[in-house]
Amino acid sequence: LHKTVHSFPTRRSSDLSTMNIIWQECIGGSSEDWGLQISSVADGGLLLLAGTRSIDGDILVHHGNEDIWLLKLDSFGSIELQTWVGGSSEDVAQQTMQITDESFLIIGETCSNDGDISGNHGQSDILIAEIQKY
Repeated sequence: LHKTVHSFPTRRSSDLSTMNIIWQECIGGSSEDWGLQISSVADGGLLLLAGTRSIDGDILVHHGNEDIWLLKLDSFGSIELQTWVGGSSEDVAQQTMQITDESFLIIGETCSNDGDISGNHGQSDILIAEIQKY
């Protein structure tokens, strides 16, 4: 068994004082909203995978309890596209990826069997959904 140990230089907390926020955006509604994953997309924008319990603000659709929220931001950080996936129960995203210029995959977990969700086998199932721009 061979073990490699890496040594990294330590930083003093004062080194962080030279870092500045160059851009920030708050997105969501008046209840709980959280980010899960962020990735860049081919056109220079950002793909955000989130969850929401909100029914107002930037949230235009609410299926119930907890919904999956997929957002595409343009290169300026403005919401370009967004969609919600869910039903009346708890729907939780885990990961997303862009598969073509026009579509994205989401994997997660669902307890719903209504709204956007059909075919649930009981309690919680794995959810795989392809989302297409239109």
